[in-house]
Amino acid sequence: MILKDASDFQGTFSTGTGSALLQIPKYDLTLNRVQLILGGTALTKAMISRIRMKLGGKPVYEVTGTNLDKMNRHKKLYDNANHLTLDFNEKDAPDIVGKEIGGYDMAQLADGLSLDVDVAGATAPTLKAKYFFTPPQDNPLVLKVLPIAQYMGTIGRSTLDFDAKGALLKRAFFFY
Repeated sequence: MILKDASDFQGTFSTGTGSALLQIPKYDLTLNRVQLILGGTALTKAMISRIRMKLGGKPVYEVTGTNLDKMNRHKKLYDNANHLTLDFNEKDAPDIVGKEIGGYDMAQLADGLSLDVDVAGATAPTLKAKYFFTPPQDNPLVLKVLPIAQYMGTIGRSTLDFDAKGALLKRAFFFY
């Protein structure tokens, strides 16, 4: 795995609330993981109200800091108060091809990837990102994490209103 140095986000959190944008560099490699490094004064995962990754202008990964932390703990990823990981791998797959399915083969992408992070309630926060790459995989499958709001009645059964639109469903997380 190839690790690229941390990049700073563009934007400002000078008041402790705001949004920052990061353009992910387009190397001829496959992006398998982005690790956010939380810094500054009093920035916690709970203060990250939204993390949104876009391919071109279309959201492909959207989650809150708290929910991403829960997903990472479920997948038994690196757990640290100052790090949040957007992981596109399947670490429990039996072979290397299966492990890397879901990564973004940057050489195959027509558009660039960007990461937008919203923070609320922090005191002088800072944010950086590290990238984890592997050689190109020439694989059209990418991992998407998209929120779907669903109203559940107070009692009885409810049907999930979900249409995968041809996508392969790998895992579902329910937060309530």
